[in-house]
Amino acid sequence: QPVKFIRIGAAIHSSTFYNFTDEYRTTMNSEFASPDTNGDFDYFVDSENNLFTWKLQTPFRANAGIAFIFDQKQLGKFYTIPMTLSFDYDFTDYSNAHLKSYDFEYDFINENTQIESEFGQSHSLRAGLELNFGMIKVRGGYQVITTPYSNQTISLANSISAYSGGVGFGKEHFFLDLAYTFRQYNETLYMYDATNSFPLDPIGGRLEPTASIFSKTQYFQLTAGLKF
Repeated sequence: QPVKFIRIGAAIHSSTFYNFTDEYRTTMNSEFASPDTNGDFDYFVDSENNLFTWKLQTPFRANAGIAFIFDQKQLGKFYTIPMTLSFDYDFTDYSNAHLKSYDFEYDFINENTQIESEFGQSHSLRAGLELNFGMIKVRGGYQVITTPYSNQTISLANSISAYSGGVGFGKEHFFLDLAYTFRQYNETLYMYDATNSFPLDPIGGRLEPTASIFSKTQYFQLTAGLKF
């Protein structure tokens, strides 16, 4: 906080490492109308238990933010309302996600290559405003997140946008917050693998079937807390 009315912050979130162990077995049962030479009509095969251990490394994230804090000021016979205006930026490079196996028979080379080629950097911008009326605080905000896919130009047309608002009640040792968030994004899904030439069907030269998805989601969140 270099001066009273400006607060600056930055952070780096390191990668998270997940260790997984998959345990599985397979069975197969076949029944025939006519018996075989031994007179058997059905067959059953059961495998032993199999174990597969692997690790997932998530990409690191970095963020920075700045907030402007405005105190109450007297303007003639009136007083201004204390206000906080904040801006935050997040950066994530999803191509840094990595899969690794402890089993040397499978090394995830194809999966890691596909992650590096299809995913890229994603950017998130947030802006928020809070008005302080003492025990009651009113908040509003907006967020935009760009697409993590590298084969799409970073633009607002392929991004996720969210609008939020809320009201909070609080004293020194207690608070209660009610928040509402509206998220929306557009997405186009293709029938075939991403290695095919779009928008043509690689077999028949026809226009490839696509699905356009318009997603709108609403969230309500109620938070209560005690401070000791």
